[in-house]
Amino acid sequence: MLIKFWITIITSGLLMALAFLGFGFLTTRVERAEEALAAIAVDIADLELERRAAAQFSALEKTRGPDIERISNFSVTRDRPIRLLEDVERAAADASTTISVAVDEDAGSQAALVFRISSAGSEENVSRFLRLIEFLPYDIAIRAVALQMSGRRRFVSSDSDVERPAELTLRLHVATASAAAPKK
Repeated sequence: MLIKFWITIITSGLLMALAFLGFGFLTTRVERAEEALAAIAVDIADLELERRAAAQFSALEKTRGPDIERISNFSVTRDRPIRLLEDVERAAADASTTISVAVDEDAGSQAALVFRISSAGSEENVSRFLRLIEFLPYDIAIRAVALQMSGRRRFVSSDSDVERPAELTLRLHVATASAAAPKK
């Protein structure tokens, strides 16, 4: 009977030890699961913030898209300066001058394209062309200007209008889109 008593006490002690170990094991698993759930909740909150930011950007893009497009049209890219050249040609046509345009590859950099533009016409038309170039909606710096006047004046009509031939040579530095973008 004494042996039965000790077997019962040892068995009960072992069962209690196993119960405590099982309880400790399950408690740590529950704590890890709670930590994992907390991390997932933080990730979900971050994703929700990103989703809201994306929705706000999408709404902003819809409302301000035309403005952004208009602004980006004023930037010149190194590989496609076509819009700028079309605007220069339009300015020459509006000023009634003839032009020739050359790209100065040696003087150009990543930040700017360099053009040499020669314009020929009357003194008044060449001056008008220069003013039109200055008002183009690009980041243009006129680095050199050479104006040559012909020695003779030509009478255009009997109303004694005088046309004095002139040739204007410009060196333009045009900022490229990467130079105009804000640096991070």
